[in-house]
Amino acid sequence: QLKVTPKGTLDSALAELQEDGLEYVVVEGFKHRTLPKIVRGGIEVPNTMRELNISDIDDARVAELTELVLGMEEYRSPLGSSGRKHS
Repeated sequence: QLKVTPKGTLDSALAELQEDGLEYVVVEGFKHRTLPKIVRGGIEVPNTMRELNISDIDDARVAELTELVLGMEEYRSPLGSSGRKHS
């Protein structure tokens, strides 16, 4: 499923996707957010879990990245499923 949200914030989009029941979301951009990241080599951003080069991608690396993602802590939007900030 591809979802583009031109309005709102990243948090509101993630809350909406969470409400829709999605288990995994790929976020492009938002480098300075604290979400865990798998990044292309040479990009310095906070909370980098793994840095790699496209030329390093093979079946073993895909399996490694899959295990890494499956082992991540579950994300909960600060807005909750209602799309409104928790108080």
